[in-house]
Amino acid sequence: LQDLADRLNSAAGDWLQVIVQGDEEESSGINYEAPTQKLIFRTLDGSALNIYDLNPTVSASAAKFGLQTALVMDDTNTVFPLDGLDPNMPALVNVEVGGKGYAVKLYRDQVGSLSGSTWNVDALKVAKAIQSQVGEDLIGYRELEDGRVALYSKTGQSLRVADLPFGDPHFADYTSGIAANLGIHSGVAGGEIAAGSAPSSDGVIRIASGGHTVDISVLQTDTAEDIAKKIKGLAGSWLDVSLYDADLSGSSGSQRISLAAKDGSPLAVYDVQGDVANSFLRIDTALRSASNVSGWTGSGSLSITVNGYTHTIDTKGMNINDLVNTVNARFQSGDVRAELVEDDTGDARFVMWSPKGYVIEAQGDIPGLSSPASSDVRGGVGPYNQVMTERTSADIGSTDLFGLLDDLMQAVRQGDVEGISNTILPKLDEAIDDILCVRTQTGALQKRYQTSNSRLKQMNLNYNELYSKVSDTDLAEAVTKFAMAQAVYQASLATIARIIQPTLVDFLQ
Repeated sequence: LQDLADRLNSAAGDWLQVIVQGDEEESSGINYEAPTQKLIFRTLDGSALNIYDLNPTVSASAAKFGLQTALVMDDTNTVFPLDGLDPNMPALVNVEVGGKGYAVKLYRDQVGSLSGSTWNVDALKVAKAIQSQVGEDLIGYRELEDGRVALYSKTGQSLRVADLPFGDPHFADYTSGIAANLGIHSGVAGGEIAAGSAPSSDGVIRIASGGHTVDISVLQTDTAEDIAKKIKGLAGSWLDVSLYDADLSGSSGSQRISLAAKDGSPLAVYDVQGDVANSFLRIDTALRSASNVSGWTGSGSLSITVNGYTHTIDTKGMNINDLVNTVNARFQSGDVRAELVEDDTGDARFVMWSPKGYVIEAQGDIPGLSSPASSDVRGGVGPYNQVMTERTSADIGSTDLFGLLDDLMQAVRQGDVEGISNTILPKLDEAIDDILCVRTQTGALQKRYQTSNSRLKQMNLNYNELYSKVSDTDLAEAVTKFAMAQAVYQASLATIARIIQPTLVDFLQ
């Protein structure tokens, strides 16, 4: 890694800093955490950073290290859905950059090319359409050397893509599946299901993301459409549910369900009862024991690897509850969670899942599973079991205090001491100075407001006093006084006229 960091620093010049940070081994007998090393990238001017593999077929180092900030589109066997649809109706895709969503319309003639009777989707054309509708200042793309296309956020903010339902009410339960089939649909992508098929037994699926958790009861007679509707009905407020059908005009095509959290959080999907998520939808992301573990007793050691580091646990003499508590205590960073669930037969099943969307690998004394075991990958690359992009957002940290605090939180979790000391803390000091400046400006504005408010109150009092005097006037008395004053005024004018007239005549003579 140090050699790689040196080569990266040499190639980048004076705008990028790449360092290697290591954690020493921590051990207590058989229980230990293996030593690790990590690459840390930092732009010296605080600008956004994007990292992706130029030729993923030859080398996928960025994806392997979990550094990839781009969504990589592969248009192999991706077709534009036509059967049963108006050829002029666009496919809809939601592209979200930094929390702001854009509904992108993809027309057949715009993103496809006709081959025989099939319209094949061109990933490069899709990238151009997304950039033109979202904005060149937000979205960038690059055609990779192996023919795939990288789509990324120029601002370093989180990038999320999800298929949206068709605009035709008749097909409102379905999506085009373009994002899912290109491999850029955020979240978890399920496997292909034969249209009209149903699971082999009843079951309960659990979906968790951030602070949300929902259990979906599935019947043996439920089709993919039925399951998708149930998920939308119970979790549609925080989940994007995509149902793709390759043959909307009939029942011969394959179907696929894809799930993504609306806020971009990773998803955990696993079976509480039955095996619908694992065997039928092929959408589960957890390690789940295949047999009853209620009477399990540890007899060796269990090694759990996630995101490049490994914890080894001495399981001798443990029961299953002890193991659950130990796993949760060892992974206090939240990379791995363990729990017991009860099957419909009353059997206890041991489940390990990652709240951060990581692939979990286990080896050794695994309850109810053969060693080694690994959670399934549902669309992700590198350490992730689902489609995710790394967020850098370095260019908005100087103005977005909450984004800066998020960067600080990530740096603390990753142990990036140099990044905290040299980059984040100085930015926090600048943010505090900005807050003090804003408070000063706000105080001056508040003083002006208070002065204006006092003046308006005084004017209002004067107007009320004048209004009161007018309202209290005796109209008859006022008219009489006015008539008397008018008579006096007219008499005065007449008298003055009589005095002035002879005087002027005498003067003229």
